[in-house]
Amino acid sequence: MAAALLIGVGLSAPTNAQPAPPGPGPGLFTIRPLAHLDQVLTADPVSKEAVCEGDDDDPEQTIRVRPVRGMYNLLNQRTDEYLGYHRDGRTGWTELLAEWEVVAVGGFGEDVFLIRVLDLDGPPADVLTYRGGDNSAAAGVRTAADPGHPAFETQLWKFERATGNRPYSGELETTDGS
Repeated sequence: MAAALLIGVGLSAPTNAQPAPPGPGPGLFTIRPLAHLDQVLTADPVSKEAVCEGDDDDPEQTIRVRPVRGMYNLLNQRTDEYLGYHRDGRTGWTELLAEWEVVAVGGFGEDVFLIRVLDLDGPPADVLTYRGGDNSAAAGVRTAADPGHPAFETQLWKFERATGNRPYSGELETTDGS
């Protein structure tokens, strides 16, 4: 009987299963620049440029992250468009699919990632970078900095899984008196 159960389990296992891509996995996320955790990655509604703005606890500030063939595409909920990039370093939201590598980075806490441009000619050298500050809230694609370089942290992104209209806090929600 035990042999029959083992055979049944073996037969029900998918034969073409592929490992999940490294990264946050699929879902709805609030994505924050690690250097400015009070900001969230989203779209400028007029220019459709990729920008970081203050967190308004708005569901339109979330991004749907979808794994595709070991890569990811990022769908903005405000414009219903995908994050794309231009050779000159500009980023924006468009109807065209763009694939990104989303790679975990150790030493900065959980759910911290680099968002890298796929380069078919070699290792990816360009990453999504928060260029914001006093003069600009824009995000753009820049050459990757090495760990330890002052610019490295501007290339790191904190992914927070969204639940409802609020980012996931990591704690169970309870009601008073229960």
